[in-house]
Order: sequence, then C-alpha cells, then structure tokens
Amino acid sequence: IVQLAYLDAGCRLYGNLDDDSMYDDGEMTSFYEEGWSKSTGGKPDDCEGRVYGVKPNSIVSLLALIGGLVSAVGMPVAGSIIDSTNKRHSFGTWMAIIFVVSNFAMIFITPQTWLIMTLLQAVVATFSFFGLQLVIYAYLPELFKSEEECVEVTAKGRLYEQSGMLILIILTTFVQIGMGLGAVVMARVAQVLAVVLGAPTLFLAFRLYKPRAANRERAPGRWLVTDGFLHLGAVFTELRRDFPMAARFLIGQTFAESATGSLTTVAVLILIKAGLSAWVGAYLAVVLLSMMFGPILHQAIALRTSVKTSLLMSIAAFCVV
Repeated sequence: IVQLAYLDAGCRLYGNLDDDSMYDDGEMTSFYEEGWSKSTGGKPDDCEGRVYGVKPNSIVSLLALIGGLVSAVGMPVAGSIIDSTNKRHSFGTWMAIIFVVSNFAMIFITPQTWLIMTLLQAVVATFSFFGLQLVIYAYLPELFKSEEECVEVTAKGRLYEQSGMLILIILTTFVQIGMGLGAVVMARVAQVLAVVLGAPTLFLAFRLYKPRAANRERAPGRWLVTDGFLHLGAVFTELRRDFPMAARFLIGQTFAESATGSLTTVAVLILIKAGLSAWVGAYLAVVLLSMMFGPILHQAIALRTSVKTSLLMSIAAFCVV
C-alpha cells in the first residue's frame, strides 16, 4: 500500500505501472538510489508529491486512524447486540464472513484500486475483526470453571493466535524470497494464504459455538446505539468506583497498545523507505516471536503465584523495555 501510494503521488518508476514486474523490490531499490528530481518524482524522502493531499508515508497511518475511530464508535453498539439480545452467535457469524470477504477482496489490489482497498481494510476489516473479538470474549467465561482454567485458556488462545500469524508471515517471506515476487504480487499471495488458512478454522469455531440468550435486558424504548454507549459509561463508572486499579489499568493499556502499534508501523515505513521491504516480513516475525513469550510466562507465573503477580511483573517488564 505504501509503495503504491508513493507511485500514485508521482514518485514513479519507469515503465508500465500495470506490469507487476515493476514492483520487484530490487527495482524499487534501484529507483530510490537514482534520485530523480523533485519535479518528476524521486526518492520518498525527496519527492514532494502528495496523494489525495496527504504525504504517501502518512496515508496508512491516516486511514488506520479513520478505521480506528469508526471501530471505536461502533463497538459499543456491537457490544449491546452481543449483550442485550440473543443474536450473539449470528452477529459473530456475520462478522466472521465480513472479515474473510474483506480480506479476500484485497487480492484484487492494483495501482488503480489501492485506495478503496485500503479503506476496505482499514474500516470494514478492522470493524469486523474487533466485532469478532467481542463475540469470542463473550463466550470466553463459558470455557473455564476456575481461575486456573481461565489462565490456561487465555494464554493458550493468545499463543495460538500469535503462532498462526507467525506461520503466515514465515510462509509469505519464504515464498517472496524463493520466487522473487514484487510487493504487489506478494501482497496478493499473502491474502490468499490468510484466507485459505484462516477461513476454515474460523468457521469451524462458529460451528462449535452455540446460540445464547441475552445476558441482560435492555431498558424499554432504548435503542441499541444509545444502550451501547450508556451501558459502557455505566460499566466504566462502576469500575472507577469499585475497582479503581482495573480502571487505571485499562486506560494505561489503551495507550500502551497504541504506542506499540505505532512503533511497529513506523519501523515498517522506515524499512520500506529504505528499499528494504523484503525485510518487513522478517522484522514482523521477530516481533511476533518475542510476543509469544508473554503468554507462556504469564501462564507459568500465574499458576505458580497469582494472576495479580503475573500482571504486575508484566507491567514492570513493559516499562523496562
């Protein structure tokens, strides 16, 4: 997406932009090194071109921000559907379908469609992903009967999630290196692998989940939209009053997640601007591999001491790093 944004902004390669071979990483690197003039396009650091009024290296962050805002506004409504109706299972099924379809659509990304595809990924795929996670968390209390089982289920679930992401990145990296594919073709291959590997297990999960009754009654005459925001406010008020440490932790976690995600985005952009997009997969693989130690250590520490001790040690380690 970033490379296509640079091209659309006028920081162009020679030749036909419809030719996928033009997006080979070696050609991108040689193009960066040629140092074209500012008026005709050039290195990303030098090129003054903008795409839709935005610098190319900012387009992904901007669209991610838009997607995040849409999801933030929509999640309380999704929570109300899951919590106050009996549509939890059907809502989760539809979120899974939309998530898979929106990722499948990314296979058709081209220099002409990259913006609409990016919006689709940033808004639709992001919203469906978070909606899907809400449904899974709603089913989570049914999967264990004790604190020990809770620790084991959540740790293993997180480990399986990160393992799946790591396997996908390793596969796509080996395919890219082995076949010498350019960035656009490789993006398509990655989406094919994601859909082929992820969709069957996702739909199997929702065959195992069963429909559930509402967890609470919605106030008479209250719409889902207003109910979602009002209930969210009531829950946070209760947390601040009865569990202030939990409230502070959730606020801190919000900023920590944002900071971590932003750091990863910046690192990826630096690699792309340096003409090292082939190394993005390796970088993300290292990040995921290091993240996998978290659930393992959490499970080991929590089962031997307590969940609180594991949490405090995790926070301390995060602050040190």
